Amino acid sequence: MTIYIAFLRGINVGGHKLIPMRDLVELFEGLGFSDVATYIQSGNVLFRSSAKNASSLVKKIEAGLRQGFGSDIAVFIRTVDELSALVARQPFHRRKLGAQAKAYVTMIQKPLGTAPTLPFWTKKAGVEVIEIVGCDLLCIAHQVGSKFGYPNAFVENEFAVAATTRGWNTIEKVIQLGQAKLKPR
Repeated sequence: MTIYIAFLRGINVGGHKLIPMRDLVELFEGLGFSDVATYIQSGNVLFRSSAKNASSLVKKIEAGLRQGFGSDIAVFIRTVDELSALVARQPFHRRKLGAQAKAYVTMIQKPLGTAPTLPFWTKKAGVEVIEIVGCDLLCIAHQVGSKFGYPNAFVENEFAVAATTRGWNTIEKVIQLGQAKLKPR
């Protein structure tokens, strides 16, 4: 069985789509998944499944969320191995990220039809896409004035796709949790 991570878009952010993690775990278990766990409140759900098709998992989970919570919530599925390979690339290693920049992964459900020339960025939004790996856009958010740019809205607007974004530290943490779940029971 494979350990998957479902990244849910826009839950528990700014008082919208509030879903207690306990309820989310129960929903995933009710969908037939095992070893369900969440990481922080922003919709990161680790689970075990024998399914091999991520798009069928997305449809099943999105339908369950709609039925269980009455909200359309976009879901982005990655395996622990996929994320581990992404981290192993060390995409931000060549860049000196000081206090004025933050590393993010913005996930989309399908590869972009036409990939932009990289690095792709806008000083106005403070977002720079430095690499695209499949459906993952590796982004740097730069400080603009007193605020940091945020890749999610930039990617959604620029490429007309649904997206969800997680900080690099969150990606590393869910990998650690997923690898801990891979240990024999």
